[in-house]
Amino acid sequence: MNNFESKFKNKLVTSIIDSATEGIIVAKKSGVIVYSNTASNNMFKYRLGELDGMSIEELVPFQVRKEHSKQRESYQNKPEKKSMGMGRDLEGKKKNGTVFPVEISLTPVTIDDEMLVAALITDISERKLLEKRVHKLNATLEERVQEKIKEVRRTQHLYDAVARNYPNGTISVLDKNLNYIMVEGRELFELNITTEALKGSSYLKQLPEEVQEMVEGKLNLALKGESGDLELSHGGEFYRFDAVPLDDMDGGSKGVLVVEQNITAIRKALDKERDLNELKSRFVSMTSHEFRTPLSTISSSADLANQYYQRGSEDKAARHLNRIRESVKHMVSILDDYLSLEKFEGGSWNDNFEVIDFKAILASVISDQKKIIKPSQKIQFSYEITSSDKQIGLEMALKGIASNLISNASKYSDEGKTIKVVFSESDFSWSLRVEDQGIGINKDEQEQVFVQFFRSDRTNHIPGTGVGLDLVSKYVKALGGEISLESNEGVGSVFEAVWPKELEQKNKSW
Repeated sequence: MNNFESKFKNKLVTSIIDSATEGIIVAKKSGVIVYSNTASNNMFKYRLGELDGMSIEELVPFQVRKEHSKQRESYQNKPEKKSMGMGRDLEGKKKNGTVFPVEISLTPVTIDDEMLVAALITDISERKLLEKRVHKLNATLEERVQEKIKEVRRTQHLYDAVARNYPNGTISVLDKNLNYIMVEGRELFELNITTEALKGSSYLKQLPEEVQEMVEGKLNLALKGESGDLELSHGGEFYRFDAVPLDDMDGGSKGVLVVEQNITAIRKALDKERDLNELKSRFVSMTSHEFRTPLSTISSSADLANQYYQRGSEDKAARHLNRIRESVKHMVSILDDYLSLEKFEGGSWNDNFEVIDFKAILASVISDQKKIIKPSQKIQFSYEITSSDKQIGLEMALKGIASNLISNASKYSDEGKTIKVVFSESDFSWSLRVEDQGIGINKDEQEQVFVQFFRSDRTNHIPGTGVGLDLVSKYVKALGGEISLESNEGVGSVFEAVWPKELEQKNKSW
């Protein structure tokens, strides 16, 4: 290639890149931008050339910059042509702070033995707005399907657009032999099935054998003019199936409109709501019983304290005021247990791992517990950690485990007893051990103590909700650990929570 051709080619490439509607940014391994075309500067609201020399991290929202930097460094180790953020929504940040959705493709480029990364950036704000409109339309589609059947053929182009984006399911039209005439829906895309591959094939043969007969019955009724629906389960997933007769098919022949939707998420949400309602009912029943005694104590002690004050017997009045305080503490404890449990069941508690101070948290919990344990009881705390006090963890979980185990130990031990609390570590795990000298738990009941609302017949005379150990179990599970119990009647119990040092953020399944 001669000098003219080289200059012409370079100028042509530069002209094409600079006139592209997508943003193009080239950066070094360090993340420093070395080139940005006009579209990218306009997209991020910078003056032409202003992006050059900036860090690529300045173009992403502040809260994800650290993670973006890690991903960029990881990409440098294995550079390849790829799309970023598969399965995630990506966002860019304009100069004025506005955040907007983007799609990004990366391509490694080597120039003069230096590896650079070219990013092709597309602003998909309009597409996101369109998707929201499509979702809203889909939500009303099922209600309107009976009214709009006669318009299917006249509005086929609109139907195709809507059906193609039908969420978590498919919309199909079948002929009188129950073969596909057409089928669309996001479920096909997720299963890597094309519409063309299904046209003309048997609908029933696409279903699991165990449900084919049931579905065929509904489809045959639809061919006779009767709409039908049913819910099916397969492989742990739940599906809703609606069959609607079509009487105006080409040539006057009958057909069936079939709407399938994966309703697993809806079913799980309904199950969770049912469990929460059951939890509330059980709690109301339990608190109506548990509150009766402290409320009676408060009422009687308030009257007696007033009488003793009027007589000048301040010592006796103070004893009754103390009874009132203890009753209030008991009621607050019941409410705290319920609120903590409701956060778990509703998935509203903060389960994001962060750096916490183990020693400070445990010291605070023990200080609080010393104020409410039985008279003359002692807490013997041993902190056997050689690592840094500050580690990755869940503050609410550590507090919940420690406070509930210590409170339990005090509740089921006599006055004057010692509660031993030991926090230690091994190479790969943390351990919180709480040992009491209480009444102990018989072997037949040891498997049930972590069951929600379980109360032993032997402890019905002791105030309690049956929630504390269930919460401990949930907290430990949230940390990816295990809780163990050793107990002998009349001797005492030892509870030990053990969880890994390397924590992994998990889905809320507890």
